[in-house]
Amino acid sequence: MTIPFNLYAILTIVSMLCVTLLGLDFGKMKKNQQIADETGDLLAGETDLPSEDISTEVKEGGRVWQLIAPIVILIACCIGSMIYNGFFYNWDTGAMDSTLQSSNIIEAFSNCDAGLSLGVGSVIALIITFVVFIASKAMSFGECMKSLTSGFKSMVPAILILVFAWTLSGVMGSKGGYLDAQGFVEENMQALAESGLATMLFPAIFFLAACAISFATGTSWGTFGILIPVATSILGTSLEPGVILVISAILAGAVYGDHVSPISDTTIMASSGAQCNHIDHVKTQLPYATVCAAISFVAYLIAGAVVSTGLGYGLSALVTLGTGLALMAAFYAFIWFRNKKKAQKG
Repeated sequence: MTIPFNLYAILTIVSMLCVTLLGLDFGKMKKNQQIADETGDLLAGETDLPSEDISTEVKEGGRVWQLIAPIVILIACCIGSMIYNGFFYNWDTGAMDSTLQSSNIIEAFSNCDAGLSLGVGSVIALIITFVVFIASKAMSFGECMKSLTSGFKSMVPAILILVFAWTLSGVMGSKGGYLDAQGFVEENMQALAESGLATMLFPAIFFLAACAISFATGTSWGTFGILIPVATSILGTSLEPGVILVISAILAGAVYGDHVSPISDTTIMASSGAQCNHIDHVKTQLPYATVCAAISFVAYLIAGAVVSTGLGYGLSALVTLGTGLALMAAFYAFIWFRNKKKAQKG
């Protein structure tokens, strides 16, 4: 029910299509693209890459399946591990049990320990991939072992950043943590509600709070755990459009903060996977994401005012989504005409 109201996620997809199809680079990305065009270095940016960059020797005779197979194997092993783990993992004891803990696959996904499942699945996938590559003579045993060390070496910076990021998230904590972030937010949000603040402003306020918390902690799920209980304690748990709008605003804001945070695991893994400078990656994606977030904020202000009049679910979703898409279209139309005008002058 929250999908039509989750503006940031929807607008990000629309923005990606506009940028890709119309070629509308702007901000730091446009500047780095110009540097790449001038130097011929596709990973060029404002910050130099480490001097000891990881390079891989190109081998002749590669096949497409050799690129696709490891990805398919990894996905299959991780999903299989999550299903198996969900059927037998006992959260009370924190260990694998001998009796079934779930009655179906959907419940198994919900009950699994994702961290353990992904770790086990990745190791199994790595072993299977090595066996397939050695059997097909795509790589020798020595090359497989060498790739382990070179791959781990390339991931050390990402691992260090992740460890520090998880440490910061642990210090922030949820309710009862060292800094009791959830308790602090709940107390202040309750004070706002008791001050007579119009509920029509709640979607925009919770959106901003989610953006700030997820950016500072680098986790969207942690932000969900902090703000959603606060929202439901203030507004209740009914399925009225106003409540759904606030919950959706929290989901949207948390994803934005996690998307642009330099200590977010997804941001770190994206820059590491592309072998580009981490801070350059943060700077280049920030303008695009912030445009979507700013439009979402304005749309939540408008939608909050309209939905508070008592519209039904369908009309509320239409107003919210329509407002966001209209503002997005206006922004990219402005960028397109501005770039076209500059090109004509040049």
